[in-house]
Amino acid sequence: MRYLYKIYSQYDGFTPRQIPNRLIEGRFLILGWAKYLDVLRLGDEVWIVFTGRGFEPGVYAQGLVESIDPVRGTIRLRVRAFDVSAPLTDEAESAALKAVVAPRNRQVFLWPADRVLRERCELTRCGNRRCLNCEIWRALPRLDQAHYTQPGVLREFAVVPAYWIIPSRCYLYYNGRKPAPWINHTTNMFGAFKVGEGRYGFPFAAGIHASLRARDLQNFDAIVPIPLSPEKMAAGELDRTATLATELGRLAGIRPRACLSLSGPVSKRRMLAQGFTLTEFKTRYRQLLRVDEQVRRFQRILLLDDVVTKGSTLAVAAASIKAVNPEAIITIVAAGQMILKDVVADENGPAW
Repeated sequence: MRYLYKIYSQYDGFTPRQIPNRLIEGRFLILGWAKYLDVLRLGDEVWIVFTGRGFEPGVYAQGLVESIDPVRGTIRLRVRAFDVSAPLTDEAESAALKAVVAPRNRQVFLWPADRVLRERCELTRCGNRRCLNCEIWRALPRLDQAHYTQPGVLREFAVVPAYWIIPSRCYLYYNGRKPAPWINHTTNMFGAFKVGEGRYGFPFAAGIHASLRARDLQNFDAIVPIPLSPEKMAAGELDRTATLATELGRLAGIRPRACLSLSGPVSKRRMLAQGFTLTEFKTRYRQLLRVDEQVRRFQRILLLDDVVTKGSTLAVAAASIKAVNPEAIITIVAAGQMILKDVVADENGPAW
């Protein structure tokens, strides 16, 4: 993946001319990334956009992610190119990227998708909830349940992800296969959503709604989103599951219910990076997860997450709901399913 990292130079005096002074060992930069660690992988590209006064706004440094420190919320960027006097991008590219990073109170953005899709698929249409008549959205094939095997830990539930999402290390590449181009588009959309582009909440929710209707799964009593960890909430991170729940609720006529909450911070990625096992994460998540008593009122529940990987978080959440309301019928939905070997039922299917 390729990201844009915005630096507002008037905030701490970090201007393009200061790049050589900030380099560690002459080639590394340490960048704060606390709100966006969930989407980053080793080897991802980062292009640093400087904005401010006294210089032409644009990309002045570019590099690859060398290491990630989930405890400090920082990354170590191996700088491959930089310039202290002029942007690395041309005038037209600089103007386009300046528009991308214009939103306030955000620092990380996904590099814009290819030019044709940018011209035909405008985010303003997503923000205005006009995707249902958008030829780009309508042309994106949803995940075909015939080619999908849901994660084993979720075997007792119906699991309905809307789209395939390509993980950073996709096993298909090692088998000489490549996901179809439309999966790259949904993956890019999801990457932008993960770093805070909330306008993609509507098209993903619309995809979930269409997938539910295709399986004749309707008439639910509540949408229950997986909760955002409190430290992410305090940092102002986009609550992706709440955004999806709100948009899906509008489409399906179902009220979102905040039946789940976390009593303390917990991060699967951070715990695994510190040497904890997945089982230890699940135990910790179960200890911190709180289920509101109102969940007893709902028989048919949509449990919603932004993406399914191996299903560990969703399995804990579903089991916790069932412990309070044993009669609940839970259907699990998500914007996407990561392409993992265990969940691809047919490698010869039309998606590859």
